[in-house]
Amino acid sequence: MKKFISYLAVIMLLIIVAPQVEAKVKLNDYFKADDNLVINKDIDGSVFYMGNNINVNSKIDGIAFLAGNSLSVKKAGDYSFLAGNNITFNSEEGKDVFIAGNQIKIEEGNIKRDVYIAGANVFIDGTIGRNANIAADVVNINGSINGDVNIYATTINIAKDATIKGTLNYNEDATLKNDSKEKIKTDTYHVEEKEQTIFDKLPGIFLSFLASLLTAIVLSFIAKNVFTRLDKIEAKNLFGCCGIGFLAIIIVPIVSFILLFSQISMPIALILIALYLILLYISKIILAYLIGKFILGNKKENNHIQFNLLIGLTIIYLTKLIPVVNIAISLLITFTGFGLILKIAKK
Repeated sequence: MKKFISYLAVIMLLIIVAPQVEAKVKLNDYFKADDNLVINKDIDGSVFYMGNNINVNSKIDGIAFLAGNSLSVKKAGDYSFLAGNNITFNSEEGKDVFIAGNQIKIEEGNIKRDVYIAGANVFIDGTIGRNANIAADVVNINGSINGDVNIYATTINIAKDATIKGTLNYNEDATLKNDSKEKIKTDTYHVEEKEQTIFDKLPGIFLSFLASLLTAIVLSFIAKNVFTRLDKIEAKNLFGCCGIGFLAIIIVPIVSFILLFSQISMPIALILIALYLILLYISKIILAYLIGKFILGNKKENNHIQFNLLIGLTIIYLTKLIPVVNIAISLLITFTGFGLILKIAKK
């Protein structure tokens, strides 16, 4: 289920970008960042809160943007945008609600209009005034929905006390367990996952090729000495560079992750991660230069850096059109290029 994997990726990103907040930021009652945040008085306006634990106990007369690990909303804004790990919504107010997280519970609240949810496990026990739109792994409905329910999920559980006045639309490959005492109209839809052909991939590959070529040309002027050092590399050395690159690509993220746990070493970790991503991108450019050089020969009259890069990158991007083995080839290119960077850096 490729689309569901995409949903989970978005959810994980939202959880990552809203971690525990150590710094305290308070510009006013409308913008706060702290470990624990509680709203116990009515706020006349929109708010943006980020923290580890956020509890909303009073009305927000505006738009509520809340992001954190654990969210508990007993009073909603006119429009609520919620992102986190565990989210509980139990408000009698609010028009439209947008939620992304891991475990999401709509308890005995009353959402006046529509709800949009992306999560792993979703529980709806409250009342939805109009429509519910849900993308999740497991959806559990034990509440009342006055409009349509549009679901993309793996498993859908409808409890005996659940009511859906509109139509339950869900993907045909989902498992539906309907124990409702009420008669619910259902309809399924087919999700067609079309395999991309070579011709479908060509525009994207071509744009990526142009971006890499432009980057390579810029590097050839601002870092000419890098390519000069590569002239001393022989074809027989590439296998060793591939092994070195493979180990480095595995070790660097692990070391960076460990360094993130200390406030002292965190800046080093962030710099290391940024450098790591940059080197991953230019690794194919480094190898492309050598490929072009080996094809054209080692004589000085054939040692035109930009032309070598053009030939090498063309060959590398043509390998992306080879079915089945293109992923393996791309990995070998990245490993070898990364190893080459480390080798010339050592020199």
